[in-house]
Parts: sequence; structure tokens; C-alpha cells
Amino acid sequence: MELLISKNIARLRRDRNLTQDDLATALDVTPQAVSNWERGGYPDITLLPGIANFFGVTIDELMGNDEIGRQEDLKNCYERYTQLETPEERYDLAMEYRRKYPDQIRFTSWAVISGKDIVLAHPELRDEYLPTLRELCEKMMDRPTYREYAIRYMTILCEENELDEWLEKAAVNTFYTRRSNLISRYQSLDDNANAYLQMSLMNLEHFSSFLDERFLDALGSVKKAEYHRNILVQMDALRTDGRLPDGWLLLYGYKSLVLAACLFGSSQENEGWAAFDTGMGMMKTWFAFPEDAALDLGGGELFGGLKIRKNWYYAVAPDGKEHRLFDSISLVFYTPARLHEFLTDPRWTWFNSVRDDPRFVQAAEWAKSLAEAGEEH
Repeated sequence: MELLISKNIARLRRDRNLTQDDLATALDVTPQAVSNWERGGYPDITLLPGIANFFGVTIDELMGNDEIGRQEDLKNCYERYTQLETPEERYDLAMEYRRKYPDQIRFTSWAVISGKDIVLAHPELRDEYLPTLRELCEKMMDRPTYREYAIRYMTILCEENELDEWLEKAAVNTFYTRRSNLISRYQSLDDNANAYLQMSLMNLEHFSSFLDERFLDALGSVKKAEYHRNILVQMDALRTDGRLPDGWLLLYGYKSLVLAACLFGSSQENEGWAAFDTGMGMMKTWFAFPEDAALDLGGGELFGGLKIRKNWYYAVAPDGKEHRLFDSISLVFYTPARLHEFLTDPRWTWFNSVRDDPRFVQAAEWAKSLAEAGEEH
């Protein structure tokens, strides 16, 4: 692997607006030494920790992994992270890579998520982890994409006397969102076509987020079943001639399966199997769509003729242009692998009464085979 230490020292020095003399003074070496490093010479190995610490990077970064190696390392880290079984393991890995790649804020976020899980599972470790988690969340506040996550995590974790402080950091209301700001922009420019498009996107984001909101398991299977019946009624209103638009099949199918679990958990097996068959039927139809499919959402003027990409990252306007969704991305997690995990996760105890039923076994095996087929591609 190519060593890029000379280029890295020069780049890091310039990024901090330092002269070679400034760096030499800080490291207690001669300006000639710094000049030699930047022209292709290597520092003495004993100086590497000090140089790395001065710039706030790891020795590995200072030595200079090439970009291909860096991207491969980042990819491998993600795969390792998702395969680890305990939050402690995930926390340690995230902290390791946060030190290794200080420019990658994602590892800070991973560390906070894993640390949160540790504290919630082991309250006795709260005092040990909370100061670090608070510090990490403060760093996330500087990144617009991660700011709201940091506020959410600290609202969960903070001491009672800190709660108001963290709540004050959150938006006062949902009016000044990214999407509403775009609507205001186009309205101010009298660009009614784009304002209407942004309103349609906002409606889609709000509606799908509302439908996908989780209901507390702790309130019991009966209450959760009634909640999901009501959610399905909202989506049924989008039907035309009794047919649900294809774009909603994933969410309707998933909510039907959750309803089935609730009904099984409250010994309503006949109704449970009806919901289960509905859910699996919609899932099978959904996963048969091409990956680049643009699927109808219906809803008339509510969604302005938008269609949805199968990955639920992008909506497609009537003119064919794609638009990134800001607040409806949780649906992308419903992959065949996620469906198989949902059906086989022992934590879903409401499925226990039917796990050995051939219909349930067949559904789980179908999801597993589809997930494995996707991995091969």
C-alpha cells in the first residue's frame, strides 16, 4: 500500500494555515526536517505519535492508506458492525474507528447509538458512559444531518435536570423544516409549479411517517392490534375500485403482519391468519417489482401524481424527475432480510403460538431464500 506521509503532512499543515517553521516549532524539530518530510523523506519513527497527535489523526492515517484501501476498510467496518451481537462490541468498534477516521461523523453516531443501548440495558453503567455520550452528542450538534439525532439521544439519556436544556435545542415546531423552507422559497419566487411539487413531497413525507410510527408493545397486543387496524383503515382510503396503489404495498403488508402478530398474541388466530396472509401476499408482490420501479401512490392532489421508488429514498414527479425524500427513509429497512428477521426474531413472542404452523414456516423460508438470493447478487 502506498505511503502518503509526505503529502499528508503537507496537507494537514496547510489545512491549519501553518508554515513549515510553525510546524517545526510545535514539534521541536528543525524547519529543514519538515521541508525534508514534505519533499518525500520520512520522519523518524519515534516522532510519528507526536506528529499524529498534533494533527488529531491516527498514525495509520498519517502514514496514508490509499483511497481504495480506506474505502475497503470503511466498508468492512460497516459489515463487522452489523454482525456484532452486543452493544458493547458495537460501541468498542465504533470508538475504534472514530479514532481512526476522525473525519467520519458516522462513527460518532454509531458510538452514541451503541452506548445508549448499553446504558438502557445496564443502568448501573450510566455514570461510566454518560459523560462520553454527552461529549459525542455535542460534537454531532455541529453537523446538521446529525443534530436532531443527537438531541433525541440525549433527551433519552440525560439526567432529569438536563432535560429542559436538551429540549430547548430542538426545533420549537415542525414549521421550519427543509421541505417547508423550499415551499416558502418557491412561493416567494411565484414559482407555483415547484411550490406545489414541494407541498406534495411534504404531504408524502408526513403521511408515510405517520403511518410508520411505532406503537408501544408495552401497552399489550389488544391495544396494538386496534391501533394497526386504524392505520390500515387510513391506507384503505387510498384504494381506487378496491385496489391499493402499488406504492403502499410494502407498508400495508408490514403493518398487516404486525397486526397478525398482535392477533396471535391475543388468541385471535382466525383473524390473525387473515391478516398474515394479506401481509405476506403484499410483501411477495412488492419484492417482485424491479428495483428501479416507480410505483403509484394514488391520493389525487394529496400527493400530486408522485410515484415512489422501491427503495423509498426517492419520489418521482410526473415529469420524470427524481426528488430525495427528507423524512421517510425508515421504510428502506424493510428488505427481505429484515422481513425474515422480523418473522424469526424470538423477541416477537406473539408469534410463538403459530411458529410451527406450516404456513408460518413456509413464509419464513421464503423470506430467507429471497434474502440469500439478494446477497448473491
